Amino acid sequence: MLKSIKIKNFKSVQDLEIELGRVNVFIGENGCGKTSILEAIGMGTAAFSNELNQSVLFNKGIRVTEGNLMRSAFDTSKGNTPIHIGLTNQAGNNLAYDIAVSGKSFEINKAYSNIDEQEPRRRMYEEILGILNKNKRLQKEIASELNKRKKTNQVKEDHAFIEKKFQEDLEIILKSSIDLDNDSNYWRKYIYLSNNRTKLEGFDVDDYMIYTPENHFLRRFEDEGQILPIGKQGEGLFKHLVELFKNDDSFAEDICKQLKLINWFDGLEIPSDLAFTEMRLNIKDRFIKENIEYFDQRSANEGFLYLLFYFTLFLSKETPRFFAVDNIDNALNPKLCRELINRLTELAKEKKKQVILTTHNPAILDGLDLKDDEQRLFVVYRNADGHTKAKRVPPPKDIDGIETVRLSEAFIRGYIGGLPKNF
Repeated sequence: MLKSIKIKNFKSVQDLEIELGRVNVFIGENGCGKTSILEAIGMGTAAFSNELNQSVLFNKGIRVTEGNLMRSAFDTSKGNTPIHIGLTNQAGNNLAYDIAVSGKSFEINKAYSNIDEQEPRRRMYEEILGILNKNKRLQKEIASELNKRKKTNQVKEDHAFIEKKFQEDLEIILKSSIDLDNDSNYWRKYIYLSNNRTKLEGFDVDDYMIYTPENHFLRRFEDEGQILPIGKQGEGLFKHLVELFKNDDSFAEDICKQLKLINWFDGLEIPSDLAFTEMRLNIKDRFIKENIEYFDQRSANEGFLYLLFYFTLFLSKETPRFFAVDNIDNALNPKLCRELINRLTELAKEKKKQVILTTHNPAILDGLDLKDDEQRLFVVYRNADGHTKAKRVPPPKDIDGIETVRLSEAFIRGYIGGLPKNF
C-alpha cells in the first residue's frame, strides 16, 4: 500500500506531496486539480511498469494531450523540465521518476530508488531451489548451475542462463502432472520478475486505473475495453461477473448482500439459458412477483448499475489493488452515498484495496470516520499562483455539550473549504 505520493510539474500540480490512507476522498471546486492528481499517479504507475505509451495512459484513464499541456505552464522559462512522480510505500521504500515529454511521447529521463532491486530476485532463487528439490527432472539441469553461480557471486550480476532456462520450461512445468499446485506461483512470480522489471513488495500499483463508469457501458454489455477484467468506463463488467459467479463461491452471496442497499432489490443471477452471444443479467424486484419474475440490466435504474459496478470492483480479486474512482457520487441518492462509502471502506480493509475517490456530493463525507487514520479527507484547491494544493481535513474535536457538525454540513457552510470563493 502506498504511503505517500510526490508530484512536480504535472498540469496544474507544480509541487505537491500527499500522505495517503486506505480510503481517500478528494473534494474541491471544479478545475482545482483533483483529477490531475489521479492522472499524475497514473503516470507514475505507468513508469513503474515501463509502459509510458499513449494507449496505456489512455486506458488507465489519463487525458493525454500535447506535451506543453501535460507539464505545468506557470514558469515558461522551465518549459522542458521533466514531470516528476514519486511513490513511497508503507515500508518506507520509494521510487521516483523524471518523465521527459516530447509532443505526445513520454519516456523515463531518470529513475530514483532507495531499494536494492536485486533483493526480491535473491529471495526467489532460494524459494525456487526448494521447489527444485521436489522436481527430479529439473534438479540436475538447473539447481547445480544455480548453486555454482551463487558460490561465484554471479547470481546477482548474471541472470541470462536462468532466465533462458525458465522461459523454455515454464509452460512445461505449469502443465505437467507434477504436483506444483501450491508452488506454481513461484514460477510465475519469477518470470514476472525477470520480464517485467522487479516486482517490488509493497508497490502493487502497475495496474492502477482511474475509473469513470458511464451508464452506456454499464447497460450495454456488448461493448468491451482493452483493459481486463473491467475497463475504465465499465466495459467488460458482464464477462467479469460471469467469471465471478462461476469461480468464486462467495461472490454471489456477497454482491447480493451489498446490493440490498436498493430497497426493491431481491436477487441477481446469470441466466443459465443464455445464447452464445447473449449478455444479460436476471435482476429480481421484491415488489414484482406475479407476472414478471426477473428483468435485465436494460430496465434497471442507473443508480443500481453504478452500485453493481462499485461493489464488483471492490469484491473481485482480479481488479486492481490500488485504483481511483472519479465522481463516485454520480446518479446516487445522498443518503445512499453515505452508506456506500461506509461499506466500501469496510470492503477496502477486508479485500486489502487502496482507493482514491473524488466527489462533489457532501453526503459522501458523512460516510467517513476521520478518527480512523485509514480514512482520509483532502480538500484540493488552487493557491494564489494557481498551483494545485491539497490539505488533509483533521477529525472533528468533541466538545462536551455541543453536537459535532456533520462533515456534509461543514462542507456546505464552507468550514473546511472546497467551495468556490469568486461569487
